[in-house]
Amino acid sequence: MNPPAEQPESVRPALPLRRDPRNAFDIVDANGFTIGSGTTPANVDALLRACNDFDRLLQQLKSSEAREARMREALELAAKLPFEINVSNYDHEDVCRLNERAVEVVLAARAAITEGARDE
Repeated sequence: MNPPAEQPESVRPALPLRRDPRNAFDIVDANGFTIGSGTTPANVDALLRACNDFDRLLQQLKSSEAREARMREALELAAKLPFEINVSNYDHEDVCRLNERAVEVVLAARAAITEGARDE
């Protein structure tokens, strides 16, 4: 039996990864290159799940980071609104501008929350 060829380190393993049929503790890529070993069959199974799900998990992370950025932006908009609105300090034009900003904040927050709920 010939040992599998060694894969150059700069090459990403070809998915899906699987257990080497010749050795239950080795993990091989779709091209048959040995890319690692586990200490137990359960450990090998966990490594396989993690590696094969990597792209999906990375996309979820990027989506979560984008959602967090939108939520942060909505909170920053809210933080810029006046803390207290005293009617004696504002004329009609000021009230209209404050209302526009408040609507902008609410819509931004609602969009971020709604999009986040769809992602989950």
